Amino acid sequence: MRADIKPESGKIRRADGLRIVYFDQNRELDPDITLRRALAPDSDAVIYQDRVIHVASWAERIFVSSENLNQRGRPGFPA
Repeated sequence: MRADIKPESGKIRRADGLRIVYFDQNRELDPDITLRRALAPDSDAVIYQDRVIHVASWAERIFVSSENLNQRGRPGFPA
């Protein structure tokens, strides 16, 4: 989808206006800040589908619990 890897056969056609958002799941997070602050460094909101949405509401959509939002480092993973 991101065109990092070319197809071995066939073609890929992308829709007009297609926007791909990618979150690196292996990204290094500052162990001294919460996940909430890593996702929304300057406020309690993120931009989702061109709308401002509260970071906790957005996190629920990607299956991150509010408990994990307030943990430091990589919640659910060993340090």
